[in-house]
Amino acid sequence: MITVKKLAKTPLPAIPLQPIAEAVFGSNYELSLVICGDKLSRQLNRAWRGKDRPANVLSFPLDKTMGEIFINARRIKSEAKKLNQTARARYLHLFIHGLLHLKGLDHGSRMDKQEQQLLAKWSNEKYHYRTRYRDGGDSRSRR
Repeated sequence: MITVKKLAKTPLPAIPLQPIAEAVFGSNYELSLVICGDKLSRQLNRAWRGKDRPANVLSFPLDKTMGEIFINARRIKSEAKKLNQTARARYLHLFIHGLLHLKGLDHGSRMDKQEQQLLAKWSNEKYHYRTRYRDGGDSRSRR
């Protein structure tokens, strides 16, 4: 089950959140998705990762069947423009990226491959798979 909490005023595009989460975890996973802004994202990134800047996505596994993903709506907008993507494409990419971190994957070829497979299944838009998060907005999970 997915609970969505919108703290940012930006509209959330239509994305099949539940089916995507079930493709990654099966049906027995509880997920909280928080759409936030720079302030909360920066606070969480500083507290959990020691990085004093907002992240685009942060994943927090709570246990094996429960986790939270925070997606920064402000970063979505700027990254989508920079990558020549729609906001929907960027939300989808970062949602999948966050799910894979909750699953325990770290940045690398295995994660990239699973990300590509899920993106290919759930969207017909082009993605920049090799775009790393060098600008400080990466989405590593808290461990």
